[in-house]
Amino acid sequence: MERKELLAVLILAALVGLVAVLRIVQVPSGLERRPRRPTSRAGNGAGGKKAEADTEPSRLRLLWPHPREKYVPRAPEARAWFDAAEQVMAEACVEATEAEHKRTLFMAAMPIYQRFIERYGAERTVEVARFRIAQCLTLSNRYAEAAEAYDSFLAEHPQSPLRAMALLWSGDSHANAGNQPMARARFAAVIESGPDFLAADARRRLAQMEEGEKKPAPSGVRGEP
Repeated sequence: MERKELLAVLILAALVGLVAVLRIVQVPSGLERRPRRPTSRAGNGAGGKKAEADTEPSRLRLLWPHPREKYVPRAPEARAWFDAAEQVMAEACVEATEAEHKRTLFMAAMPIYQRFIERYGAERTVEVARFRIAQCLTLSNRYAEAAEAYDSFLAEHPQSPLRAMALLWSGDSHANAGNQPMARARFAAVIESGPDFLAADARRRLAQMEEGEKKPAPSGVRGEP
């Protein structure tokens, strides 16, 4: 029965990503690369185009950070479950253009990640799957549930390499759920200890809040070019 269930999930993931499967396969390697420093001629002619392209890995990592190899499941069946969920997530993040289509895909990915957690709780990749579920909640506009999911993740994985990313997404979710004090605390924590590209985003969002502007939009769906 378990193998039939796995086969059904794999077929679903294949159908979801059929149109863009070639691009989806190429996404992970791009996400693992750190953005290169722009050249001194950035902004002029071909140099400007190159500098613009160099920022793309950073944007993708902000939206959908691909797990490092040590976090990828070793067992073939576990890897198949995880990859199926990742493929649906990739389709939503990279290929889907309509907001409702994105939400549908994020909601479809959640039970696959949850099933992976239930079946392979000893795998280190469970940490990534829990973070993914929280991301799916944020990107489905279920902010209160997402905030709880990030809080649980941060409590259960205090040393996670995804901690700074989780703090940033937690701030987004708390802000959109109406908990401004917690949102400010989360953004401040990212600024204090997070990598530069995340700290810069957190500063911008804090500035928005302090100026009384519209609440920060969820990471990855802010309408960036």
